[in-house]
Amino acid sequence: MRSLVCSIFCRYAVLQAVFDSNGCFRMLGAFITGLIVPREGGLTIALTEKLEDMVAIIFLPLVCS
Repeated sequence: MRSLVCSIFCRYAVLQAVFDSNGCFRMLGAFITGLIVPREGGLTIALTEKLEDMVAIIFLPLVCS
């Protein structure tokens, strides 16, 4: 499961760089990565659990301040 999560984050970084170099919006790479992630096997639940704390602790104060 840990290797799958790492591969998802690597895919996200690569697609983000590709879309940014083409002049597209960076979040389009994240959207495409979200479409690629398989829904079965509990992978989306594992990704959500790993990202929830980071979003709540780091990104939420940045947006609200």
